[in-house]
Amino acid sequence: ESGEEQGPGDALGQNFKLRPYASLLREAVQNSLDVPADPNKPVIVTFSFGKLREKDFPNFFDLKKHLQGCIEYWNQKPDIVQQYNEMLTCFSDDYNSSLSYLKVSDRNTTGMEYRENDNTTPFYAFVRAAKVSNKSGEASGGSYGYGKAAYLQLSPISTLLISTKTISGKHYFEGKSVLCTHLFDGEKKTSVGYYDNASGRGPVSNIDEIPVRFIKEEAGTDFYILGFVPEEKDSAIEEMIEEAARSFFVAIHRKKLVIEFKLNHNETIVLDDQALLNIMEEKFPESKDISGQFRTLNP
Repeated sequence: ESGEEQGPGDALGQNFKLRPYASLLREAVQNSLDVPADPNKPVIVTFSFGKLREKDFPNFFDLKKHLQGCIEYWNQKPDIVQQYNEMLTCFSDDYNSSLSYLKVSDRNTTGMEYRENDNTTPFYAFVRAAKVSNKSGEASGGSYGYGKAAYLQLSPISTLLISTKTISGKHYFEGKSVLCTHLFDGEKKTSVGYYDNASGRGPVSNIDEIPVRFIKEEAGTDFYILGFVPEEKDSAIEEMIEEAARSFFVAIHRKKLVIEFKLNHNETIVLDDQALLNIMEEKFPESKDISGQFRTLNP
């Protein structure tokens, strides 16, 4: 209850709104490339899609009550009321409610370490802090912890689930929502909330307490962006493929990186060194760059 009240504005997310899926790919892939487990093998980053059902995770879907609490608390602010009413449309009213998600997963990475009361670990920097980064190497892409906004701003309900396995075999799982100051069961609540087994004090680290579908089998991290709009799937994939070819063609060509796009259970687009030339020719048929801007350049 202490501290200043927070509205729903997200200044950091504004940096990624122009081309949100390109921004997500750029931030996610760079984060993964910064932490390879075996530098002699390619880092693999996979984008896929799925659904979370309320009957499987009823406590998580209490998030609806928090969204309603935002409306209740800011009822004199029509713009905020409208914003959170739109968030509520992501949920249906019956028990068969589900949320679609966009999943970003990596392999051959170190995963995100976490230690209680240690603000230097990657999991702490990404999940439990704002404007904080644990990157320190000269080759790391980005250093101010702003890139996580690329994930959050793509969630219409500003909510992520994160599951990681470190190279030492430790598991950590937690959900995070960034809303605004609101009411819940008649009490004033802060803008940031966590989904875990410790009342928000830390991630789930006991593998027996992590839902089976969220357990990582090998080292790396899964990010679930909740509330993804399925109708945007095709355009999202096209935007991400183009950005992958533009920003990471060198890493792909040198076999440092493979990017996968899972369209469904049976169909996957693989962007590796073998497929690179065809995709480059498809996305950038002209031989010269006349864009004048880095984010739209012809590589």
